[in-house]
Amino acid sequence: MHLSDCIAKLCPIRISGEKGECEIRGITNDSRKIRPGFLFCAIRGAHSDGRKFVRAAEEAGAAAVVSDDPELETALPGFFAAGDGAGVTRGLAQAGASGVQAARAVLKR
Repeated sequence: MHLSDCIAKLCPIRISGEKGECEIRGITNDSRKIRPGFLFCAIRGAHSDGRKFVRAAEEAGAAAVVSDDPELETALPGFFAAGDGAGVTRGLAQAGASGVQAARAVLKR
């Protein structure tokens, strides 16, 4: 999956950095599980706020960040979803635990 695939499906309200065709090798909302090429979902959850871990994701080699916070600061390419896009963002984060194939299924919804 490429970053542009995610951007097209989420209809972001703001995009920062390159929209390029970088390959997304995995998706997670847990900065401890980031590997080079992963998309980090920096979303507010019931128990943790992923926005607090963007720097850790950057340092671990994340390729890009998606968030439901349009004010999020990051050095990585980022896109920010609102409304229904925020639900897809959460779906991407949850699907990331099962790998990119599951995330593709979320994007096809």
